[in-house]
Amino acid sequence: MHGVSVASMRKALALSLAETIKQTPHNYHYVVPIPNTGAFYSSDIAKHLRVEELRLFRKKCNKRTLSLPTEDRKEYYIKRLVRESVTLKHSNVLLIDEALISGLTLGMLSANLKSSGVKSFSVALIAPPVYCYCPWGVMGAKERLGLGMNGSVDPKEFELSIKTHTGCTNVYFNTFKDFDACLPKHNICKLCFKPD
Repeated sequence: MHGVSVASMRKALALSLAETIKQTPHNYHYVVPIPNTGAFYSSDIAKHLRVEELRLFRKKCNKRTLSLPTEDRKEYYIKRLVRESVTLKHSNVLLIDEALISGLTLGMLSANLKSSGVKSFSVALIAPPVYCYCPWGVMGAKERLGLGMNGSVDPKEFELSIKTHTGCTNVYFNTFKDFDACLPKHNICKLCFKPD
């Protein structure tokens, strides 16, 4: 992409987020990617934090769900998301995803973790908060915008909305400045991530 490999961008984004996570005391037992987008980053984050990566969830088929209506997405995850049979009781888990659009997937997987008896879990997002509807329609319908995407959210409000929605302990994400530093400088649209 513009002279930079996608893999190297993903690695830079993962390491940037891992540095943010390291600034807070943590004792995670597992780094768990949200399928499929979190898997692009979870192994680099796990290595950097010296924590075991666990591919706990997987899709039975790899259909893109972002463009599906909310009810169809819920049904898809109920029917086609598989959880590996791993005991997580008393574990501290770090969930990794690329971005938060509606919060549906994150909410469903968070409920699964809580019901499995984890001691605690945190959420780490590669992208900064999505502040507004994509003017080019890349993210889908305006109604799909979920947690904190009202154009006026500050980072603390965004964290609080995720904690309230999921019951997680901590929320981590790359700031826009850190996110921007990892991407090519030209011809990359970042309008939905810009807070101003």
